Amino acid sequence: MKSGGKILLLKDLALIAVGLAALVFGANRLVAGGSNIALELGVPAAVIALTLVAFGTSLPEVATVVVAALKGEGDLVVGNAVGSCIFNLLAVVGITASIAPLAAGSLEMTDLAVMTGVTVLLFPFMLTRRALSRLEGGILLGGYLVYVVLLFFR
Repeated sequence: MKSGGKILLLKDLALIAVGLAALVFGANRLVAGGSNIALELGVPAAVIALTLVAFGTSLPEVATVVVAALKGEGDLVVGNAVGSCIFNLLAVVGITASIAPLAAGSLEMTDLAVMTGVTVLLFPFMLTRRALSRLEGGILLGGYLVYVVLLFFR
């Protein structure tokens, strides 16, 4: 490897390290801020987690998939969404529970039913043409908005 390549590699590694440190700091601030908001407003922590924290942690993903969609990379969009869900459910929850037991005291069965229902709903959407139409995307977005509104009234 040429010395210019080594310098670029070191620069890239340094940027990755800075990015990871910023990610850890940002995640800590998001969790602490979300918890404080929940306590101050008397909102159950699960509602804050299912809305504010979920939205905040998904923003980088949203930016990535918007760029991919604008470039016509639908496979990347769907793969990112499905892969992220699988990773979050299996790896993130698995790693976290391996470190310390998880308790979801204020998470209700309704939330799990909604997650399962949306997963089941995606099957016919994707099997029709192996693509999501704007209508189907609108249905999913509308479903999320209804879900968020219902969270605040339970």
